[in-house]
Amino acid sequence: MMGFINGKFYNRYTRIHELLANVLERKLYQRFLIESPDGHDDFEQVMSTVPPDPRLAEDHLSNPVVSTHIQMYDEFFHTALEGNLGMTAQFWATYIYLINRLHRDLQKCIKTNDVSGYIEIFPMMLAVFFALNRPNYARWGTLFLQKLTDADQTQLEVLGKGAFSIRRTKRNYSRSAVDLSLEQTVNRDAAPSMKGIVAFRNSETAIRRWSVNMTQRAMAVTELRSFVGLDYGDNSSAQSRPSRIERDNKQMTALSSKMDQFCNPFARDAPTTLVNVATGQQATQATESYLLGTLKRGQELRDQFHQEWEGNTNRFLQPVKRTRVENFANQNAKSKAKRPASQNARSNAESLRDMFVRMMVVVSQNTSFDLRYVISHPITTYPLSLAHCDGAHVKTDKSALLKKLESLQTEAITEDSLPREFTLVYDGGLLLHSILAQTNIGASFASMARTMLSVLCAARASEVHVCLDKYVENSIKDSERRLRGAVDSVYVNSGPDQKIRQHGKKLLTNGTFKNEFARFLLKEWRKDHYSHILSGKVLYASYGGECPRYATDDQGCITVTQPAHFQGDHEETDTLIAFHIANLLPGNVVVRASDTDVLIILIGVIGQQRRKVRSTRDIIMDCRMGNSRRYINVMNIITVLEERTPGLPSALPGYHAATGSDFTSAFYRQGKTKPLELIQKEGGESFVEFFISLGEIHSDVDADIASEFVCSMYGQKKTRDVNEARYNKLMQMTGRFDQDNPLSNIKRIDCAILPPSRRTLEMKVRRSHYVTLVWKRAMLACPSDGLSPTDYGWSVDDSLLKPAWFEGPPIPTTLFTGGRADMGEARENEADIDSESDSDEAWSEDSEAEEEEDGV
Repeated sequence: MMGFINGKFYNRYTRIHELLANVLERKLYQRFLIESPDGHDDFEQVMSTVPPDPRLAEDHLSNPVVSTHIQMYDEFFHTALEGNLGMTAQFWATYIYLINRLHRDLQKCIKTNDVSGYIEIFPMMLAVFFALNRPNYARWGTLFLQKLTDADQTQLEVLGKGAFSIRRTKRNYSRSAVDLSLEQTVNRDAAPSMKGIVAFRNSETAIRRWSVNMTQRAMAVTELRSFVGLDYGDNSSAQSRPSRIERDNKQMTALSSKMDQFCNPFARDAPTTLVNVATGQQATQATESYLLGTLKRGQELRDQFHQEWEGNTNRFLQPVKRTRVENFANQNAKSKAKRPASQNARSNAESLRDMFVRMMVVVSQNTSFDLRYVISHPITTYPLSLAHCDGAHVKTDKSALLKKLESLQTEAITEDSLPREFTLVYDGGLLLHSILAQTNIGASFASMARTMLSVLCAARASEVHVCLDKYVENSIKDSERRLRGAVDSVYVNSGPDQKIRQHGKKLLTNGTFKNEFARFLLKEWRKDHYSHILSGKVLYASYGGECPRYATDDQGCITVTQPAHFQGDHEETDTLIAFHIANLLPGNVVVRASDTDVLIILIGVIGQQRRKVRSTRDIIMDCRMGNSRRYINVMNIITVLEERTPGLPSALPGYHAATGSDFTSAFYRQGKTKPLELIQKEGGESFVEFFISLGEIHSDVDADIASEFVCSMYGQKKTRDVNEARYNKLMQMTGRFDQDNPLSNIKRIDCAILPPSRRTLEMKVRRSHYVTLVWKRAMLACPSDGLSPTDYGWSVDDSLLKPAWFEGPPIPTTLFTGGRADMGEARENEADIDSESDSDEAWSEDSEAEEEEDGV
């Protein structure tokens, strides 16, 4: 039933709608017999004597008594449609019209190949599409109708002779629409029934082969099924079978009795207002206008769209405005009243936090408590501007930077404009994710290896490089992976026949599995029975310092060599891809990857090269999957960035590492694109030089420039000191307060929005320096040689490399500055006075009063 309500099962909901419409029309017909009792006896007499022979029955029903009765009922039906029987009857009469008139007449035109009747009825269907928010059907249906009405007489004659709909049986009234026939024949038999073309949709050559031979495949499958007795059979007259008629009548009888039990919308005592027949709830004026004005509203919207299209040809592809739905479901939906931000409910912990910060501000303004000095410390164990409460990195949407860079292209690339000859470099992580997502539990390692090799060799490129991740111990990513729940449990591969016993998503969190599988691939692809897949291509598979080259010889055997210039020991695929591209001969390269880091590293590495060297090749990044798959012109983006901001391509890796990557944390709620605008603005040359220096191993990174950049990023442009910006941001969030009642009207304060302290920022810059160095040295065989993470802001804790968020204590040792010395001297003076006093008498108010009197 839920499938019927949601409209997911066409045959099911068509049948239920027809049954319901028949029951309702019977109720309306009963009301018609009551409202106009005269002249029905003759009609009943004619209907009771209908001969069983269909040919004689047709002549018998042409009796004027029958036609007169039908005309009278049709007039009565239109009175109900106009609302003369009440609003509830009007709504259900509209429903009967849509199902028993409009939909049935449309099906009749298709089943009888009636082109002229279809052209006459289809505009009313378009009005329904416009009225009920079906913009795609409305837009393209309008174009289809225009093409049909503008067809010349010769084309209409061809359609009228049987080309408009398809007849697959010898029975009359059994035609079906062209698209439905294709779905039930060619498309059904030309691909696996469970998966369709999903398994090979990412392969351009496979799609092309399927398009060419789909008809032959479907014919072969159909003939084979017929030969073995498994054909689908002729079900065109399923609705006319006695068993089906008996079941339909039984269910309509049950539905009719339930309708009489609850609410018959066409009964004389039915409510005249519009009510929900299931609950008895009365409709609001907005609901009445929406439900009862469907046909009129749809016709107006259709005419408006057609007029706008005639006046502007670009209007056709512009969005079709949707109508606000006002039905009983929306009427019963609970509306959430918007309250002012100050009245939003907050937890006790948040309220205490906000009050405590306000108290600190008040105390600092009335005492020697130095809030400016206190706030210059990190305060928390994990700085909230860079980390969560459990120590996990603050993350940001890296893809936003990819989209920003992609939008800079002036020379867009499409699939048709790809170079005819290129070398394909494939991200092994992306390949493994896509294959495991489609692999069922129980599949063998050998089948996965065969599938992956088929995907790699399906491209047009004659030379393919696949780069695989290497998971190592004591990696700077280990602590972050542990916090995300990744567990590198022991995983042993026993051979190609070993079965997968876990779901793909779980296997992808196990670094040991990935290492074992990568080693298995390098060994498995050596076998000669893969030569028919590899035929005519050269494959390089790079993993963990080993990169064998696979090719086929004249005897159909696979030969394996070890080219010295591709033996790169990289932990990450991102840098390994750049290493392979740097060692390729001049020529066009297509990189199949979806990670933003890959694009940034390519821009940074290639951006260091002279323009003359860059012009010798085109590098295109093939990213995303399915409908969102697109191509990015990397060389064009480098040229545009260099023209707009000199040095920016070389600075981009440092910027990406500093603002958040897989290895470094992001600044809370600062994003990726807005900080980039600071660099591109006039006066951002110092920022460009700073980010370039992050990629130089012997350079002294200027922390003052980093502080100035962070101040600008947080909107504190009046200062270059990040500690001062941190204090100013806190005072800005606290706001002004009443000195007489300082704890009133307390604002919400999120300390994570504050910039990091100077000590925290310095450690972050050091970690960004390390990551940028590895990225900028990606063309080396081992980019991390000579670099130790512990020298760049990481520390070893419980055998794991974890970020050292700051040096020194998180909180100050004393809270008072400025007035601390005076207070200390006052306490010393008080002690001296006490020690020099010889009086043993207790101090009292009386003695003080006496001294005052003596003084006077």
